[in-house]
Amino acid sequence: FPPTPVICDAPGGAGGFFVAWPELRNTIGGEPVPLLRYTPPWRIGGEATEVELDRSVHKLALSPSGRYLAIGCASGRWEAELRDLESGRFAIIEQPRAVTALCFDGREQRLVLCSQEQVTIVSIRSGDAEQRVTIPRGAAGVAHHPNENVLLVIDGFGSGGAQRQVVLLLRGLQARGH
Repeated sequence: FPPTPVICDAPGGAGGFFVAWPELRNTIGGEPVPLLRYTPPWRIGGEATEVELDRSVHKLALSPSGRYLAIGCASGRWEAELRDLESGRFAIIEQPRAVTALCFDGREQRLVLCSQEQVTIVSIRSGDAEQRVTIPRGAAGVAHHPNENVLLVIDGFGSGGAQRQVVLLLRGLQARGH
């Protein structure tokens, strides 16, 4: 199989995308995967950044300001990384399985991770998991509403492949499903 790209939007005036090309044949160990930036005018191969990723990279998200990078892992590495691209600091957040989705809130205070039947809300300041919420049919996607108090979680692993939306209302660190 050819490598499958892992892509996220790149904020800023130039826009574009960040792309990583992990090798599917050898996901454990090996050389790091460079993170490339593609911007107009579109060039084959993109522009190299200073960021290198583990080959288990499965999902990427960049915070609205571009300061923080979230990396969701798979292929036996059940965790996510939160990197501060300005200071170089990073945190590792353990997950029950592969990270299926991730997003930042608009004020860059929280990172939200989905993994199997769990949604993890992470403090960007500390890098610690503030809360873990169980989604019985599995968390397949997530979006953070601009009002900062609502998460939309897609649970899509039920019978017949039907997907439902689960809305979590955040009150401080409390979340409850609806």
